[in-house]
Amino acid sequence: MIRIILKMPAEQKFLIKIFLSFLIASAIFLFSPKVIFAQVVINEILPNPTSGNDWVELYNNSDQEVNISNWILDDEGTTTDMLKIPEGTTIGTKGFKSFYVSNRLNKSGDTIYLYLPDKTETIDSYKYTSNPGDDVSFGRFPDGSDTWGSCSPTFETTNNCVVATPTPTPTPSPTPSPSPTPTPKPTSTPRPSPTSTPTKSLTSPSTISPSPTGQILATGISLVLGETKIGSPSLLATETASQMATVEAIPTQEATLSGWRKFFPKILLGFGALAILAMIISAFLIQRRKTI
Repeated sequence: MIRIILKMPAEQKFLIKIFLSFLIASAIFLFSPKVIFAQVVINEILPNPTSGNDWVELYNNSDQEVNISNWILDDEGTTTDMLKIPEGTTIGTKGFKSFYVSNRLNKSGDTIYLYLPDKTETIDSYKYTSNPGDDVSFGRFPDGSDTWGSCSPTFETTNNCVVATPTPTPTPSPTPSPSPTPTPKPTSTPRPSPTSTPTKSLTSPSTISPSPTGQILATGISLVLGETKIGSPSLLATETASQMATVEAIPTQEATLSGWRKFFPKILLGFGALAILAMIISAFLIQRRKTI
């Protein structure tokens, strides 16, 4: 995209710069006011004064003065707006602005809204569900923060509130279960071993015949017709040589396959590198022909 823009004529580049500048200026114009407007918040309300009217206080938490002309204050469940802020009303940096709203705030609970002109967007809201008491306000503490508390009314000045600190609920520690009592094993009663009764040994005269000494040599073995002489040295040697030849042939074949598998990936890699090189050369030649 950048290369295409660089190759454009000077007139087209100039038009693109104007278009981009317009987009940036529009974004700043559309989004910056919303960021500033969001810094204006409902800061304190007095729903139950012993004398005078209910009032709502706004606070500008930004570093710029904000024009709040024709903004709207309203509450829940009414068909008419609670208050339309007069034309030309502004709030200075970190400043306050309070408005009397007759007796529109419900004592036992209500929701207060702050809108842009014609209710095109909600800037802020606050809901309370109980009566704070006579001459007790609800307010943010510190000013503009997200923490609300019960306050002494401070009309267009810094809030003085008491914020309830939640007490952590103690977690009960588990009661250790009793360990089982080991059951005693019964002990075996030893039995008396029987006493052996001596027996008389009877000795009878016996004649011991002398055993022959020396080795008995076989002079010859006769074979029946059809028998094969098992254990013949020549037969055993032939079978052993045949088995050894078979065993030696198997590793040779496996070694050949193993060598082919070892070099097969390298061969594929070489073909792939040649193919990529051929593609690069072809692309270069095509581009060169287009340039010529």
